[in-house]
Amino acid sequence: MSRSLCRRIWVHSISDGVPRRSLLAAAVVGTILNLINQGDGLMGLAPLNFPKMILTFIVPYFVSTYGAVCYCLNAISRVEDMQPASRDTVAHMADNIGEQEAALEERASRLPVTRKWQ
Repeated sequence: MSRSLCRRIWVHSISDGVPRRSLLAAAVVGTILNLINQGDGLMGLAPLNFPKMILTFIVPYFVSTYGAVCYCLNAISRVEDMQPASRDTVAHMADNIGEQEAALEERASRLPVTRKWQ
């Protein structure tokens, strides 16, 4: 892995609210999993396994962060890989939308005007 890629991964993992969303996901998922996996220990019926409790929160944090970073890197690579033909296609689509809006406005201007109820 190049230094550039490692730096991009690091930047994306600490920016744009990724840590906050990952912490929220870890808190929710980790709590549910701890209740399922160590419910007896939490109710005092069995001993608690603290390393498992900690890992149960850490793993969802890293999974959520990994997903967010992969999404960001994929989105950036798609934008960087856009060919001029793709940009032309987008411009053509925008022109078609403009033509359709003009046609709808022209049709609307021909509709009969009704009086509002008084």
